[in-house]
Amino acid sequence: KRGFLDVVKHIGKAALGAVTHLINQGEQ
Repeated sequence: KRGFLDVVKHIGKAALGAVTHLINQGEQ
């Protein structure tokens, strides 16, 4: 189950990075 949590954390970081990237591009 620890592996599952690692996957969730990894997906969360990737999603957060993608959203931040889109917001930054939208502001430019």
